[in-house]
Amino acid sequence: MVTKSQLAAAFTRASAFISSGVCCTIAGSFVRQLDIRDMDHGGRIDYVLALSCISIVASLVLMPPKRYSFWLSRLTP
Repeated sequence: MVTKSQLAAAFTRASAFISSGVCCTIAGSFVRQLDIRDMDHGGRIDYVLALSCISIVASLVLMPPKRYSFWLSRLTP
């Protein structure tokens, strides 16, 4: 049976995936526009792209519920 905390965790993981995808898309389009105009972009946009890509990978890895991902609720017999 699914508890409220498990639903909240799944919703949080899905929203983290969506928000990092949006952030990566916006930053990527910004870098593309700068590249079209032959302008230099600062290091901050590279930092944003790297963190958003890492966040996408981490949220995809953590998205499917593992057997013991909610181990606190499974401690009781």
